Amino acid sequence: LTTLGRCSPLRPCMPAWTPPFSHWPLALTRRLGHLAAALLAAGGLAAPGNSPASSPPSGDQWSAMDRAEWLALTDPDAALASLSALPEAAGATPEQRLARRALEAYVAAAGLGRDPLDRAILSLERWPAGPLQATAQTLASCAMARRESQPMPEHERLPDLEPLLILPGHEGLLRAFHRCLLIKAQLHGAMGQHDLAQASALKALEISERVGPPWRRVLSKIELAHQYVQSHQDEAAQRFLLVAEDRLRASPDAHYLWYRLLSLKSTLVPDAASPQALK
Repeated sequence: LTTLGRCSPLRPCMPAWTPPFSHWPLALTRRLGHLAAALLAAGGLAAPGNSPASSPPSGDQWSAMDRAEWLALTDPDAALASLSALPEAAGATPEQRLARRALEAYVAAAGLGRDPLDRAILSLERWPAGPLQATAQTLASCAMARRESQPMPEHERLPDLEPLLILPGHEGLLRAFHRCLLIKAQLHGAMGQHDLAQASALKALEISERVGPPWRRVLSKIELAHQYVQSHQDEAAQRFLLVAEDRLRASPDAHYLWYRLLSLKSTLVPDAASPQALK
């Protein structure tokens, strides 16, 4: 009854009849959340820096946001709380402020409450006029897409991100674009548009090689493999899973990524997700 490899990495599902963007069972989400929190405290793959001070410089701010994004994969409510407790960086640029608002919206979209998402979306939709306004509205659409349980109607689909990726001054928003591309990949995949889904996942992989901690690159490879599985291109999926697995061997406690990788692998290789393999 389970088709773990064909569910959404943004909203992973267990049984075959669960919609692509549905929530994990709450107990599993919370359990993995505790494991992710322990990994953060231990300074593993997902913890690229120290805890931010009361008014951290920009480098620490990006690290704190990366940690919150990692935690959001398994415990979005805890991640949102950590973002709420994080003060604005002294001298933050407009693009850094926008990157934080976009992350808050992305995290809130997977949380249990609606009010945090509404507030985050409103802050993006009301972004001041200027060079970042269109980008803010696009990122608001990304967060809303993550909240949806089904692909959006034709007129609500995400706009093309390619023009945004080459705009000057947008380098600091690459993390947000990466998340948006993964959402686009999932939307296209859910609608059977496998070429578009793979193109979005490939672009996300390219961005992950340029920015952020190692887990983002592993996640991107697993997502691309997921899209190949969806289109029954098992050999291509296997190639990316092997690379991702090789990267993960140094981080045995990255439970979320191991769970996703072994779930996908089980659709390609019999008994790959057996108890023996999980040891």
